[in-house]
Amino acid sequence: MANETGGYWRGIVTGVLVGAATALLLAPKRGEDIRQDLADSAGRWKEKAEDLTGQLSDTALDLKERGSHLVENARDKSSDLIAQAGEKAEDWKAEASEAVAGLKDKAEAKKEEAKEQAHDVVESV
Repeated sequence: MANETGGYWRGIVTGVLVGAATALLLAPKRGEDIRQDLADSAGRWKEKAEDLTGQLSDTALDLKERGSHLVENARDKSSDLIAQAGEKAEDWKAEASEAVAGLKDKAEAKKEEAKEQAHDVVESV
C-alpha cells in the first residue's frame, strides 16, 4: 500500500514538473527569460522539498517519541500488574496456610476427643 501511495505522489510531482516545463517552453518568451524562470521554479521546488523533508523528519521524531513513551508506560503497567499478582498469590498462600493450620488443629482436637471417648468406653466395660 505504501508503495502505491509513493508511486501516486511521484506521478503527481512528475506531471506537475513536466506541465510547468512545457508551459514555460511554449510561452512566447526569450530563451534567457525561460531559463531564468526554470531556474527560479526549480529553486522553489527545491525549497518546498526541503521544507517537506524537515516536516516529515519532525513528524517521524515525534512519532518515535510517542511510541517510546507508550512502550515505557506499557512496561511500567505490566510490571505493576505482575507485582500485584505476586502479592495476591502470597496473600492467598498465607490464607490457605492459615486455613490448613486451623483444620489441623480441629482434627487434632477431634482425635483427642475420640481417644477420650474410646478410653471411657473401654473403662465402662
